[in-house]
Amino acid sequence: MFVRFVLMERDEKSLQQRGDFTALYRLQREHRLADHDEVWVSETETWFNEHLKTPNRFQLSKRPGAPHSAITWLKASAVDHVRRMRELAALLENKDVHIERTHDGAPG
Repeated sequence: MFVRFVLMERDEKSLQQRGDFTALYRLQREHRLADHDEVWVSETETWFNEHLKTPNRFQLSKRPGAPHSAITWLKASAVDHVRRMRELAALLENKDVHIERTHDGAPG
């Protein structure tokens, strides 16, 4: 089982729901995060960059003209990763950004 934390809005290019980091970047651009939140988000982003492996291969979309981009799903068994995503989602909810956890047995 795989999990993903998403917004209720869809990306125009991928037609998939936007992820929670998209919402965090928007809050940063709008200067809606306190200084301590900015530091924590940066540390969390660094942690994911260090601990989230990049797949060796990607499945290409069957849609003609689909963008070459990836959507991150986490294995439900990746306890630390999921916990940190929950923490990010809690920060977003605290800023009135609704995040939903979705799951799939075989995304992509």
